[in-house]
Formats: sequence, structure tokens, C-alpha cells
Amino acid sequence: SRELLRRARADGVEVEFHEEPGLPHGYPLLPVPEGRAARDRIVELIRSAAEE
Repeated sequence: SRELLRRARADGVEVEFHEEPGLPHGYPLLPVPEGRAARDRIVELIRSAAEE
């Protein structure tokens, strides 16, 4: 994911990247507080993008 981030930014793509130390890849799918918070952030980002 960091390589994809680097490439996207190098191509001028606006990217918001969140990484949570100590959590596994795909943690937003897990039924834990950090996963729920991540899903909430994802939903908000999608809503904001849809409004543009």
C-alpha cells in the first residue's frame, strides 16, 4: 500500500492514507473499535467525494 501511495502521489493523484501501527492489513473489516472507526472514516471520505 505504501508503494501504491508513492506512485499515486508521483502521478499527481490526491490520496488520503491512514495507517494504524500494530493492526493487520484489512483491519477496517474487523469487528473491533479501530475497524469501526476506520469504516466511519471511509464512509465520510466517499460521501465527501460524491458531493464534489
